[in-house]
Amino acid sequence: MIAEAPGHSRSTPLEADPGRLQGPITVTLPKTTQTSGRVLDPDGKPIAGAAVGVLGAKGGAPYYTRTMTSAMGEFVLVHPPAPFALRATH
Repeated sequence: MIAEAPGHSRSTPLEADPGRLQGPITVTLPKTTQTSGRVLDPDGKPIAGAAVGVLGAKGGAPYYTRTMTSAMGEFVLVHPPAPFALRATH
């Protein structure tokens, strides 16, 4: 089983044996935040296909997520609400 909800991180896969369950299962999903922007060249033109990544730590556990920019140089990253470093490469 995997639990997910808008504005929250997806759970890690959970295994359960229906014959052994006693009562409801409780799953806690951490909240997420969104970082968006544009990657531009020195002349102010959008850079398509740039890799943009977020690196940080939440609760002592490191995380990394990345995406690619659109034709207009735009990106959106969803990640835990914690301090992070943002890096773009092309």
